[in-house]
Amino acid sequence: MGRKPNLTKAAVIGLIVALGTFLRLYHLETLPPSLYWEEAALGYDALSISQTGKDYHGNTLPIVAFSSFGDYKPSAYFYATAVAIKTLGAGDFAVRLPSAASGIIAIAIVYFICRQLKLDEGTSLLAAFILAIMPWHIQFSRAAFEVNLGTTLFLLGILFLLKARLAVKFFYPATVFFATSMYAYHGLRVLSPLMALSLFLLYRKQFNFKLVLANLMLSLILIYPIISNIGSPAINQRFRETSFLSQSTAVISTNQLRAEYGNSLLARIIFHRYWWWVGELTGNYLKNVDLNFLF
Repeated sequence: MGRKPNLTKAAVIGLIVALGTFLRLYHLETLPPSLYWEEAALGYDALSISQTGKDYHGNTLPIVAFSSFGDYKPSAYFYATAVAIKTLGAGDFAVRLPSAASGIIAIAIVYFICRQLKLDEGTSLLAAFILAIMPWHIQFSRAAFEVNLGTTLFLLGILFLLKARLAVKFFYPATVFFATSMYAYHGLRVLSPLMALSLFLLYRKQFNFKLVLANLMLSLILIYPIISNIGSPAINQRFRETSFLSQSTAVISTNQLRAEYGNSLLARIIFHRYWWWVGELTGNYLKNVDLNFLF
């Protein structure tokens, strides 16, 4: 009696993944019509790596990031693309395949994360289905966006850390996936450690202290190249350019308002830049959950 429901569940999740696969791989090389400039640069670097072991600037096997059009892109997607090119040959499909494959894998991972969180079968399948058809996720899966690879590695880290609550053998792959995600996307260099720490604190009673310490040491070894380059443009340039502080109007706006109200003590308190920053951060967060953005 127990075998038939299991087969049914496997068939449903299989159909959902198949739908997601179709939506992400159908005419991948022509929809969108051509590689945009960042994809082309990434593909050229990956081709160079696959043939010579160097990027097109002549750097041998960069670990942390590749220099590209005045920016530094984390290295993981370049190496994933180099493997695809080595296997399939150079072309638009090979450049986009790591992102598409990441998007497909993420669908299954979301289902298994939901099950680890003790959500019921219907809710878990619905979560996977929504991700499979989500326009936002399909868009990022059909072009060489390194964030898509990073997101999937991040989700794998979450899944294995949740599984480690019951079987300690899963702690090590969780650490590896969280650390690797930091080589895939800039934002994950902040988000991955915070998520790992949050999950640990939430389920700390279920983890062995010695095991946690061993994985902390492993994670420090894995991300040492990032830590050792923390002051270099390869690490901090993107943060400086995208930080809300670099785009904030708080200082100018609050100074103008203080001047209008005579720069009194009350005006300096009410129109303090810190309050303005809180407002900007809150507004930026709300934009991420705005329905117009999500759909």
